[in-house]
Amino acid sequence: MTSREDPPNGPVDPEAEQAETSGDARSETKADDEKEWWEDVKGLPWGQRRPTRADLGCLFAIMGLGLYGLAMLPLRPLLLTAPPFVQALVTGSSIAMVRVGAENVPQGGWLWIVTMLIATLSIVKFDWIYWWAGRLWGQGLIDYLMGQRSERAKRNAARAEKLTNKYSSLALFLTYVPLLPIPGPIVYGVLGIAGTSLRKFLITDLIFALLTRAVYVYLGWRIGEPVVVVLQKIGDYSWYLSIALLIGVFATYFWRSRKKVDETADKE
Repeated sequence: MTSREDPPNGPVDPEAEQAETSGDARSETKADDEKEWWEDVKGLPWGQRRPTRADLGCLFAIMGLGLYGLAMLPLRPLLLTAPPFVQALVTGSSIAMVRVGAENVPQGGWLWIVTMLIATLSIVKFDWIYWWAGRLWGQGLIDYLMGQRSERAKRNAARAEKLTNKYSSLALFLTYVPLLPIPGPIVYGVLGIAGTSLRKFLITDLIFALLTRAVYVYLGWRIGEPVVVVLQKIGDYSWYLSIALLIGVFATYFWRSRKKVDETADKE
């Protein structure tokens, strides 16, 4: 007669089995509670992996550029009344170069050349950050930059990406052409994604920046006094322009925030 035998590990205790199941559930719940912060955040440029120090440093740098741009926006009209050297040092803008051509070149000397070189360095000083981001995150950078932008901005970004893939470093020149809707950060990032070396990127960027600064200086020198008169007139109203820009920045921010809240409410 064959007797019934217990399993090799002895009889199963229902209470012990239930305790073991409860322990596993608590372990899973604890694991869920201990998720890393980046696992629940959507839209990160590096995806759903653990960020490295380079990832965080690059992200903070891009965020810092955004804050820098907002801080400079109301100050730009005030810079029109500053000496051309100061304006060139801070922004390296085309207006600064036109002023140099109109005011400094007729006086002779080397000041206008030094100012033009400083402006060249100033206008390219942050471009490498987006190149670096492209090397780190690939297409994730483009998705991150365009995440909350308008459809028009996304079309411009797609056009810039296509041109950069076609012409490589030569596409950098397009970022210096006035009124051309080619966003510089997209071009810089795509060059990083494509594997363009930092040395080639910086040299090409500096060459195009210097050439375009020289063109603006020449235009200012050729036009001369009328440019100075117009800029002085704008400078007289610089405070009003600064206030208007500040109001525009805050109004846009609150409008977008309200729109986002309304869209979330509609989905719920």
